[in-house]
Amino acid sequence: FRLPDWPDGQYTLKVTATTGANTEAISETITLKRAWRLMVSTDKPVYQPGQSIHVRSLALRTPDLHPVPGETAVFNITDPRGNIIFKRAGVTSTYGISSADCALASEILEGAYTIACRIGVTESQCTVEVKHYVLPAFGVQLTTDKPFYAPGQEVGIQAQGDYFFGKPVAGAAVELQATSGT
Repeated sequence: FRLPDWPDGQYTLKVTATTGANTEAISETITLKRAWRLMVSTDKPVYQPGQSIHVRSLALRTPDLHPVPGETAVFNITDPRGNIIFKRAGVTSTYGISSADCALASEILEGAYTIACRIGVTESQCTVEVKHYVLPAFGVQLTTDKPFYAPGQEVGIQAQGDYFFGKPVAGAAVELQATSGT
């Protein structure tokens, strides 16, 4: 049977069985305690000082894995020395989702930062790295489908971007701007 969605606490469970003309009943005190699964994640594993960490959580009720709406989710971010640098509370959505953004200072201790989310007594953690890094450089090559064009003709251009270590740049936005040669 399904337990009602009541607050945690002590309740009396009464079971009645009828077999023919005989009826028997038994009562027991039970403890109702919520059980949730909680996942916390970020948008990327490495951040630079001055960037914002985007944190989100998903809370599901066990054992049926339905969302946990309307519960208070508390996010904490702890630096490598164990200092809490960020604490924010929010309420889970209809889908059991909560989120928070933490803007990192431009001068901050580098290393592993622990991100935790707690809903009730359930907690989940993940770790991100905060450090300076340089994105790899890449080159762009443009080729046209014809060596020359007459006025009013459509120009076909193919853009190819490759990192200098040989791997193609994937998912990048391309913006072209054309000017006359005069």
